[in-house]
Amino acid sequence: MEYQNAAFVLGTKANGKEKLMQVTDGEDKGRYRRESVDCQVDAKGKFSQSLELTVNAAGRVNGLAYVGLTPQETGAFSCLIDADRANGESEWTDRNGETVVAFKGGGEDDEPNRIRIRSAKGRYTVDFEVKMSDFCGQSSVSATQIVLQSGKKTCKSVEVTD
Repeated sequence: MEYQNAAFVLGTKANGKEKLMQVTDGEDKGRYRRESVDCQVDAKGKFSQSLELTVNAAGRVNGLAYVGLTPQETGAFSCLIDADRANGESEWTDRNGETVVAFKGGGEDDEPNRIRIRSAKGRYTVDFEVKMSDFCGQSSVSATQIVLQSGKKTCKSVEVTD
């Protein structure tokens, strides 16, 4: 570990060099977190979607956290997907500017159970090709694609299921 440009830089075999940035606001203010790109969108009363991608110093995606909420009269249905290169619960491959996160288990049929992430110049396009029943409650609105831009807190675009 070393300290460079107001960030700790930690190197691991699984994730490469990652910046640990100090949080400047919110309940985690003063703590350090892995560098990330995140966005959210809220279609008032219909659904909300948020996505956070943790990235290493070279811009490679090392983790993702997706939350989709669909409000109901008695609460909300949710979709939750959390994956990290280092946790061994998913298989990550990188090829030609695309990262594919393949989820293990539940593969009785030929349907893909993966997330594809394409990145270029700080813009990330995330395609969800997963069996949503593995991650979502019944009647949840879930993302099929989210596009986010580094430095922007609002998603550039979000496509959802009907």
